[in-house]
Amino acid sequence: MSQDLRQDYFDLKLETLRLRGQLFDKGTRLPTLPAVLDELRKLAEADGTLGLIVLTVDQPGQIEETYGWEAVDRALAQAGAAVEEALLRLKVAHLAALAGVRSGRFLLGVRVNGGGEQRLAELRQAVAAAAAAPPLVPGVPARDLVTVGAALLRLDNRARFERQVYRAVDRAALEAVRATQGQQNEAHGRLKSLLDGNRLVTLFQPIIELDRCTVFGHEALSRGPDGSGFENAELLFTFAEQTDLVFELERRCRENALQLARGDGRRGTLFINASVRAMAEGQFKPDALAGLVGRAGLDPGDVVFEITERVAVGDWKAFTAIVAALRATGFRVAIDDMGSGYSSLKLLSEVQPDFLKFDVSLISGIDRNLLKLELVRTLVTLARSIGARVIAEGIESHSEFETIRDLGVPLGQGYYLARPEVCPA
Repeated sequence: MSQDLRQDYFDLKLETLRLRGQLFDKGTRLPTLPAVLDELRKLAEADGTLGLIVLTVDQPGQIEETYGWEAVDRALAQAGAAVEEALLRLKVAHLAALAGVRSGRFLLGVRVNGGGEQRLAELRQAVAAAAAAPPLVPGVPARDLVTVGAALLRLDNRARFERQVYRAVDRAALEAVRATQGQQNEAHGRLKSLLDGNRLVTLFQPIIELDRCTVFGHEALSRGPDGSGFENAELLFTFAEQTDLVFELERRCRENALQLARGDGRRGTLFINASVRAMAEGQFKPDALAGLVGRAGLDPGDVVFEITERVAVGDWKAFTAIVAALRATGFRVAIDDMGSGYSSLKLLSEVQPDFLKFDVSLISGIDRNLLKLELVRTLVTLARSIGARVIAEGIESHSEFETIRDLGVPLGQGYYLARPEVCPA
């Protein structure tokens, strides 16, 4: 084979792979819409109609913002598999596809067999029920993460079939978006009711001194009650950040933590979460907080505010002024989730924290991962140089515990050491 022919062969192979990558999604192993248009035409020609159902996973972006894109891919694959199984049980002729590679929009072309809008509505309901059945994210009802819309395509020989399909998909997607807004409004109402009734659940997880295996303090954690749809704490706060309820949620969490820790000397240092947004936007009043702490029988020095950077700091001047005022009042501060990708070096330099909490993503498997081990070793040295104590989060095995302790990390937290416990009121 000549050099020119060999080059042409490899160019053609690369182009074929590139095109295949545009027509098939590796994550779900489904074709994209352009790859199934001919098959959809055959479905439609059976009785002159075609039902198009659009199922969207994580439309508000809460899963991806909280857990990353891998969690969305898993949820999409689970929902899609559940829907396929349900349609096969119902013996419904259908085709499944994604709107595009790595899209969060799952498409179904279904034969309605002359049933029109009524039959399509029945199938839409069956699809919605099937997609909401598997636990897509632990602690979160799937109904809050999945939205479904549908549109009926009636064949019109005057119009190009492909454009008819795309227009029907757009109509179904618009219905799904409206459903998403309705779900968001309903979830907002549920969270508002939960806060108004102060029905948050407060837990305390011990923070352990690793060299002596004694309790140094406790982190106050909050989540919604069982059956509320907000049992998952991460998604509770992510959802609240997207609404006007985040400040009320944080205030309730602080007040409940202090009230339940009242006079309980066994708790040691109390760690309470605080977002940079609340601090920067004037929601923290150090003097008022000092009074609240005093009424709980504690001193400001007994409380550490863990700064969580769920969103970027907008007003650094206001934020650093609040941090300085908290310190002047006697409170201490920690930076949470170091190593998670959220906490920036700028936050570290501006806060100059008393504690650095290493995220579970750094700690998990550190006993088997040389890169994590060396990264934590470097961060421990950095923490010592700025006078901060390190807390390793997410220790879940004896091997991780020994590795962390040998690196000179003084404090630890995780299921291997102690699980969070609900504090009775």
